[in-house]
Amino acid sequence: MILKKLGIKGMITTKKGTNYLKPNIYKIRRYETKSMKQFKKLLFINNNYILGKIYELIS
Repeated sequence: MILKKLGIKGMITTKKGTNYLKPNIYKIRRYETKSMKQFKKLLFINNNYILGKIYELIS
């Protein structure tokens, strides 16, 4: 809400990886997919914190 009041309408993230259960809104991670199969695989990986961190390190 604070960012919205300041006029910020969105944000972009360039870091790959998984988000914490209580994410820092300034360090939102992302993953990039090109197919549904890849999306499902990354969704599985990033649902597990440790696997997500490993993915973050190797990608």
